[in-house]
Order: sequence, then structure tokens, then C-alpha cells
Amino acid sequence: MTLSELAQAIESGIQSSLPDTYWVVAEISELSVNFKGHCYLELIEKPEKTDAVTAKIRATIWSYRYQLIHSYFAASTGLQLQAGLKILFSATVEFHAVYGLSLSITDIDPVYTIGEDEKQRNDILQRLHAEGVFSMNKDLEMPLFPQRLAVISSSQAAGYQDFCNQIDANQYNLRFTVTLFQASMQGVETEQSVVHALHEIFEREHEFDVVIIIRGGGAKADLRWFDNYTIAYHIAQFPLPVITGIGHDKDQSITDMVAHTSVKTPTAAAEFCISLGEQLVFRIQDLQEQLVDASNILCDDYRNHLQNKVMRLNYVYSLQTNRAQTDLQYVSTRILSAVSQLVYKQQNKLQFAELKISKSTQHYLIEQKQKLTHALFQVSIGTKHQLHSQKQQLQVLQSQVDMRNPLLLLSKGYTITTNSSGKIIQSIHDVSLHETVLTHVSDGIIESKRVK
Repeated sequence: MTLSELAQAIESGIQSSLPDTYWVVAEISELSVNFKGHCYLELIEKPEKTDAVTAKIRATIWSYRYQLIHSYFAASTGLQLQAGLKILFSATVEFHAVYGLSLSITDIDPVYTIGEDEKQRNDILQRLHAEGVFSMNKDLEMPLFPQRLAVISSSQAAGYQDFCNQIDANQYNLRFTVTLFQASMQGVETEQSVVHALHEIFEREHEFDVVIIIRGGGAKADLRWFDNYTIAYHIAQFPLPVITGIGHDKDQSITDMVAHTSVKTPTAAAEFCISLGEQLVFRIQDLQEQLVDASNILCDDYRNHLQNKVMRLNYVYSLQTNRAQTDLQYVSTRILSAVSQLVYKQQNKLQFAELKISKSTQHYLIEQKQKLTHALFQVSIGTKHQLHSQKQQLQVLQSQVDMRNPLLLLSKGYTITTNSSGKIIQSIHDVSLHETVLTHVSDGIIESKRVK
């Protein structure tokens, strides 16, 4: 048997054993539409609460059916046929010798998908409640004025631009710091990119006041990417308040439910932050007015109190002044009287002292004069005696000087020999060979020279 013969036998067996159209439940793992409008799918089956694939098969929706099925499904569910959806479809089993086994889808029941999607949402909500994390982010205290904003969005999204424009154009010129953490806001990469952005913000938690997740407008089906357990779990436990602006006018995602604050649009998210700043401004202005009023009341109270104090002080001052003046006059009178008496007594004492001093001075002067006369007499006698004694001593000294006069020695036959400079020669060693010496006698000088 050849390979083609075996393939034909398989095809015949399938056609004979599975000839009908069957309703099947499966999850779309991959989906693509080619340029001709044919839709190619990969369908899988996974048990609940596990990622293990227990079955996988290819399927096709031919273009003439795909447009009708897709339009009806979208209109009924608000969702696009896309990977991750669980669907109930009718199909025939086909086998091709080259392309192998596949299913040809003829219809899709939108009612099943709606129910399955809602069941999945309820399962996620129940799990979050059971784990005790559903309201954790809501329980955080929102800052009075969140200025440092960590924004998770796509830089190319119109919603992000709307958010920034609204923040920058606020009427009170409130200052905000916006830091963008790039993430995909739809498609299969949404979960991974949003969770990654949250991890990045967590590493820099101290730099921000709140986290804001925003996306632009889109189909209702796009919200499905935020009915995600992993995203919701991370947001619910995030240490900063999370504000979401990813909602739809009528629908709310699980991400919106677990966030601290949920608004409908990115512009509304910006307005929420601005409103908190405005409330703080109003509160500060109100406190300023209250402070001014309280200050005025307090100043009035102190002013009245001070005026009363001043009046009392003036009264006490006047009273004390009058008393002091009276006391001062009385004391002044007593002092004047005492001074007059004291002056009178001192004048009498002074007159008596003058009389006593006059008599004592005369007696003292006479006594001192007598002492001075006697002292002068004693000095005169002592001086004469001293002069006589000094004269005798002077005569003795004169005799001694005369005896030592060189001229006297020379007259007695003695000589004095000196060198040319006048130095007295006392030894032969004092005269050099051929040196001239001078010999002094009473009537002249003899000049001589040493020859040997």
C-alpha cells in the first residue's frame, strides 16, 4: 500500500464513521485571516485551572462563511473572534492527503461564548475574594494631591496624549510629573507587558504617588484583556493607589473593579488627579481664610485686653504717682529739716575746731622754732668739726702724692726709661735689638739704642 492509498483509506474511514456535522466546545489558541478572507484557527482543549493541552486540531472557516459568522458573533457578544476565546461551534470532520486532519466550521454559537466569558469573570472575582486581595488597593489612602504619576499606557495611544494634554492645561497651573511605562493595551501581550510595567514601578515605588493605567477608545471586546486574573492580582496588592481609565461607557473590567479608583477615560483620569489638587487648593484657601478670621478675632481680643490693662495701669500709675509725690514732699521736708540741723551743728563744731586749731598751731610753731634753732646750732658745731677733720686728711694725702711725684724722684738722681711710645721699661727683655729707648732725668731726656 502506498502512502496516498493509506491517506485515501483514512479519508474514507473518517467520512463513513463521522459523516455528520458536530457541535464542539474548544478554545481558540491561534487565529489568522489570509488575503482571500479565509480564517484559519488552531483549537485546543485545556482542563480548568491548568495550562496543559489535552487536545489540539486545526480548523478553517472559509471566506464565504467567515464574514457572516464573524459579523453575527461580534454583534451578539461585542467581541471579536480572537485567541483566548472559548467557543461552541458546528463543524464537519475532514481529512486531506496533503494537509491532514482538520475541521471545517460552519457556525459559531455566540450565546455560549457570552455565558462562558461571564463565567470566567465570575470565577476570577470569586478567586480574588477568596484570596482576600480584592479590596486591598481600595483600602489604601489616596494622597491629598498626587503629583508624581506613574502612567502605564502606550506612547502611541491617543488616550495617553489626551491625558498629558489635560494634565498640562489645568486652570490652576498645578504641577505634575508624568512618567510613562510602556505597555501593550490590547492583544495577547497585554498581560505580560502590564505586569512588567507594574514590576518596574514597584522597584521605584518611592518616586511616585499613584499608578494610572489608561488606554484610548476601542471596541468592547478590547476590554476583555483586562478581565485577567494576573493583572488584577498584581493591581489589588500594589502598594500605591491605582487609577484606571480603561473602561467603557457601560462596562467595567475586573481591573477596574480591583483598582483604587476607576474612571471611564484617560481624560477623566487626568481630571480626577487635577480635582484632588484643586480640592487641596480650596482647602488651603479655606484654611487661610479661617486663619485670617481667627487671627483677627484673636487680635481684637488681645487689643481689648491690652486696652483694659493700659487703663488699669494708668489708674494705678496715677494713684502711685500721687502717693509718691506726697511721700516725697514729706521726706523732702524731713530731709531739709535734718540737713539744716546738721549744718548748724557742723558749723558750731567747725568754729570750735578753728579756735582749737589756732591755739594749737601757735604753740606748735613756737616749739618747732626752738627745735630748729637748737638743730641749727648742733649742725654748725658738727660742720666745723667735720671740716677740720677733712682738712687734716687732705694734707696727709697731699704729702703722700708729693712723695710719689716722678719729678721728685728724678731730682734725687733716679731715672725713668721708656720706649718711643712712652711705655716704662722694667726689664731688658722689654727692649728689642736696635730699638731706641728714652731715659728721663731731672733736667732732660737721654736717647739711646740697644746694640746687643
